[in-house]
Amino acid sequence: IWHLCQEVFYVWNKIFIDSSVFSHYKYIIVQRNRLLIMKLIEIADIKIGYNYKRESSSRNDKDMQITIVPVIQPRNAQNLCLDNISGLEQASIVDAKDKYFLSTDEILFSNKGDFKAFAWLGNKKVIASSAFYSIKLKNNSYLPAYVATYLNSSSGKSQLNLRQNTERVSTITISDVEQIDIPLISLEKQKQIVELFLLYEKEVDIMEKIKQNRKKLINSILSQTIKE
Repeated sequence: IWHLCQEVFYVWNKIFIDSSVFSHYKYIIVQRNRLLIMKLIEIADIKIGYNYKRESSSRNDKDMQITIVPVIQPRNAQNLCLDNISGLEQASIVDAKDKYFLSTDEILFSNKGDFKAFAWLGNKKVIASSAFYSIKLKNNSYLPAYVATYLNSSSGKSQLNLRQNTERVSTITISDVEQIDIPLISLEKQKQIVELFLLYEKEVDIMEKIKQNRKKLINSILSQTIKE
């Protein structure tokens, strides 16, 4: 537990040392009208993921070519960045075409539920399920991880909440996602904000480990006490 606490202290030290990240984030909020704001449709191509289940059940041609491909599902969207295929479900894709596969640095955005976004940074052939919209940036003015971070932020969520359909499960259309505003800031500031978010994810992970280890310690003490 002490080792994990030391890691938490290290994370917070990293966060507070770079106060420029916080001051610039405040600038984004307070001086938003002075920033260059771009619609997502202006900076990216957006399409829905691949509905491989419907295709596999509707085609029975014995001569069709089957490819086994890893598929990214909503349950895999746990962190800001995903760069490996470990733990991904394997699916049989009929006549797989290059357009089905994700490119490195594509952003995946869940189109229902909590609307979580993350960046695919791997170089293996994978596809995204139809539970996602894939967002492929058109230029280098934006970092994929920064766009994903912004979509996950309170500012991004507030825009999404205004556009979502909440009849049953919260959903959002491509046309609504296309109209989301993304602030354009320097690449250096984008990197700092992404690093800050990654430190936050690391802190959450460490705190969860501390919680689990503390529970094990208590159970061990209770068990030993009962035996005595």
